[in-house]
Order: sequence, then structure tokens, then C-alpha cells
Amino acid sequence: MTDETDETAASDARDARDEGSSQPTEETEDRVIADRGEVPPRANYLSPLRKTELERVDDVLGAVIGRFGGADAIRGAQVVDRWVEFAGEWADRSRPVAVRDGVLSIEVRTGGDATLLRFDEAAIRARIQREFGGDLVRSIRVRVARAYGG
Repeated sequence: MTDETDETAASDARDARDEGSSQPTEETEDRVIADRGEVPPRANYLSPLRKTELERVDDVLGAVIGRFGGADAIRGAQVVDRWVEFAGEWADRSRPVAVRDGVLSIEVRTGGDATLLRFDEAAIRARIQREFGGDLVRSIRVRVARAYGG
């Protein structure tokens, strides 16, 4: 910006002061700062105070989610998302549906797959338990899907 622009903005700030205001208006100050190519101070959204406030909110939300069982819901969703890691040879022949109340629901294409998967249920649960602990998946429910989308 030119010195002329800075002088005009400064003149506007003086005019605002002369009209009875002891301070330039916020709009005038912002214009002076913007004319210089700077960011107004209130645009600093991640000030140290805000970061501290956000950390406190995160702590509170974590406690609330844990209190209402949300932590298990999040861990259950992770089991579904990471199914390939836990399913072993069943990854391409099965699809996890959800984890609710300690039960992992799995869909397969055929009745034969359902029968065979039940033989591997303990190994699948063991892999999940190593990652998430023993209480997340206590049993597995296998069903044949009507229209398997896997």
C-alpha cells in the first residue's frame, strides 16, 4: 500500500476521534489494518485462550461420551471399519454390520459360510480382544444376508 492510503486511513481515524469519540471506531481500525495488508487481531481464531477452552471442552465431551457408553460405540465402529484386520480369511466373504451390547453382527452370503464362520468365531474374537479388550465383543452373531453387497 502507499503512504497516501495510510495517511487517508489515519485521517479518517482522526476524524472519528474529532466527532466526539475518544477512540477510532472498530471499523476504521480494521480498515487501517486491512489497508496495510495485515490481519485484524480478532481474526486470530486459535489464540492461546481459545485453544485452552477447546481442550477443556474436549475433556468434558470425552467424559460425557464415556458415561453414556459412547466409547464402546466408537470402538465398535472401529471394529467394523477395520474388519479386514480381524476377519482373516473371512474378510472377502463376510461383512460386519455392527457391534451392540457386546455382540458383533456379521453377514455372509451363504448358509455354508455361516456354518464355517462359526468355527472361526473364537479366533476372530481373540484378534478383536487383543486390540480392544475383552469386553467389547463377547459373542458373534452370524446371519445370511438377503442381498449381500460385499
